[in-house]
Amino acid sequence: KEMSDVFGTFHVYEIETYVGNKYGKTRSRYNHFSSLRKEVVQWLKDDGKGHLVENVPVLPAATLKLFGKHDENFINNRKQDLQLFLEKMLHLPGIVKCPAIRKFLEL
Repeated sequence: KEMSDVFGTFHVYEIETYVGNKYGKTRSRYNHFSSLRKEVVQWLKDDGKGHLVENVPVLPAATLKLFGKHDENFINNRKQDLQLFLEKMLHLPGIVKCPAIRKFLEL
C-alpha cells in the first residue's frame, strides 16, 4: 500500500503469517524490517543465543529505485522477498519469545 508523509511517498508491505498456531501480521515499511533484524540479533546476543546470529536471514537488498520504486513488479517482488525473510526468521529456535518479533507481528 502506498502512503506518504512530509518526507515523500513510501510503500507499506502487508504481510501475514502463522507462528505455530498463532496468526501474525504486519503493515511495515522496508526500514521496519531492517530494524527488526537488528533487534533480533541483539536479543539473541543478550539471551545467550549468540551462536544463532549467523542463522539470522539477510534482509533483501535495499535497492534504490528513483524512477521505478512504485512499479507494481518491484513492489510485488519486494513483498515476496520480505515474506521469505520473515518466514526464515521464524524458523530460528525460540524466536517466538523475542519481544521484537511478538510486537512486529502483533502476537
